[in-house]
Amino acid sequence: MHVQLWQMLLIIAYGFFINYDKNGTMIGTSQPVTAGLIVGLIMGDLQTGLYIGATLQLMTLGISSFGGASVPDYQTAALVGSYIAISTKQDASIGITLAIPVAMLMVQLDVLKWSINIFFQNKAEKFAEAANYRGIERMHYCGVLCTMCTSGIPVLLTVIFGPKLVSQTGYQAACQLQEVCSRQLVLDFCFVIYLLRVTLDI
Repeated sequence: MHVQLWQMLLIIAYGFFINYDKNGTMIGTSQPVTAGLIVGLIMGDLQTGLYIGATLQLMTLGISSFGGASVPDYQTAALVGSYIAISTKQDASIGITLAIPVAMLMVQLDVLKWSINIFFQNKAEKFAEAANYRGIERMHYCGVLCTMCTSGIPVLLTVIFGPKLVSQTGYQAACQLQEVCSRQLVLDFCFVIYLLRVTLDI
């Protein structure tokens, strides 16, 4: 699929906005199913976008960042997975397979974001002691920009380099990873059943 420039710009803009909405405005565009829907609308393949977004939405059930804990960023993963799957004309399952490692990677970027924002917070406190309200405002905007870049930069890199990296070799690797994960899930399920039988003496 040939991606138009306006589509790339909209995807990148949404990538920067999605984390801001998650931590700021909270109008609902930061949910995985919404991310898949929006990317599907922009790219012209609503079905694939919804399929990926809805599947990742199920993975977020019961997950919340209590006490400031970092959790997998499935909304950015839905955006990246949907874009890659649609732009390279791959099956939706490949988009999901690629999205899950992205969600795990975003955990580390979230930790980095909060670590950087501590610096801005400490500076803002010093500005508050000096009654420098302009400085407080600048630190606030720096924190917002850092938050937006956490999801925006990975999406930007995905739009620029992603489709080129997902070659036939990448497709085969994703298929193999999908098969391994499926087999592992079956083994885990059998192990849980075995533990239940031993524990309950069935």
